[in-house]
Amino acid sequence: MRVNEVIKLPWAYVDEKAGFIRLPAEYVKEDKPRNVPIVPELQTILNELKAEQRKVATIGGRVFTRNGRPMKSIRSAFEDAREAAEIVDLRLHDFRHTAVTRWAMMGIPQAAIMAAAGHHSVQQNNDYTNINEGHLRLAFAGYTPVIQAVPVENESAASY
Repeated sequence: MRVNEVIKLPWAYVDEKAGFIRLPAEYVKEDKPRNVPIVPELQTILNELKAEQRKVATIGGRVFTRNGRPMKSIRSAFEDAREAAEIVDLRLHDFRHTAVTRWAMMGIPQAAIMAAAGHHSVQQNNDYTNINEGHLRLAFAGYTPVIQAVPVENESAASY
């Protein structure tokens, strides 16, 4: 999800029973409804947020609040954390690229990645998928070569 989609997310869009965050067309940049799967780690975070919000009266029904009030921005917190970690070249939007790349490395079908990310074209999705040498090494680490018991000497025998 985009940063503003997360910050402004109302609990009404969280369908825990079905396991999706259901974003209506008018809420997202691409003007098409999008369903984002709730993975176990996110469910844990949602449970923690609900428990915290039970302790403090909240305003507005949003998922992410600070002292019971809707969050307006995470920019300052992000910049402070980035500086503390001494990371120079990192933008909030880089996390979308990371998510799409990790989903691709997990073998999630491209169509499913595109639907969850809100990408409308394969090219747009490819622009977000940043495979590096480490990813390639990992992807092929489990590769088992085919061993041919009898050598093929016939020139007409070709591998396609």
